[in-house]
Amino acid sequence: MTATRTTLLALASRVEAATAPDRGIEREIAIAVGWHFYDRKVDHTRPAIEQWWRPGATTPSTDFPRFMASLDDAMSLVPSGYEWSVNWCGNSVANVSEIGVDYPVHCGGASTPALALTAAAIRALAQETPE
Repeated sequence: MTATRTTLLALASRVEAATAPDRGIEREIAIAVGWHFYDRKVDHTRPAIEQWWRPGATTPSTDFPRFMASLDDAMSLVPSGYEWSVNWCGNSVANVSEIGVDYPVHCGGASTPALALTAAAIRALAQETPE
């Protein structure tokens, strides 16, 4: 984790305020949770290729996850040992909490399930992050 608690909580709020996925915010999330990137220059005739490395990976990827668009990618943000749920009541509401622990529950409310789960998961990560 490379971000502070304050940074993560601000990202969660920005995710909730979004009405659609935003690759700029997703890029910030990826960097905040430990993804690294660099531009690889193949040769002088072609533009550099951006390569992304997820934490612990031994090979690069050409892109970072679509946390705000994909429930699968949003689930990858849920900390190990936590459970999650998403409900629809005219708006999406997500909850993330430690397994077997009733409190605290980290909530996210947004216009889509992926946005709500991303916000809630980032809040759970923030709890585990020193300031």
